[in-house]
Amino acid sequence: GREMTKRFESFVRGNLAQVCAALDDGSIPERGEFVVLIAGADAAASPADEGIAVARLMDVLIAEQAPARMIARLLTQLTSLKRNEAYAAVQARLDEGRPDE
Repeated sequence: GREMTKRFESFVRGNLAQVCAALDDGSIPERGEFVVLIAGADAAASPADEGIAVARLMDVLIAEQAPARMIARLLTQLTSLKRNEAYAAVQARLDEGRPDE
């Protein structure tokens, strides 16, 4: 939805995978800033699903050139990872995307 007085404001609802897909396909415009609100995980969600969603979230934020420290901070807030574990996960993800030197 969109408020009439705010041309570029919109709201997208969905699970993490759906929101990531909307970012990928351009449904969410790359204009200005955005806020991501994430509800707690369902009891039925498996740890494997969470791991896939976390990896996808890292990929999207890395593609948006978010700083590694910010991504790690978000991961510590959204998961059970400790700060050093989150930062190591982000660094490992960044290293995976780099060509061999």
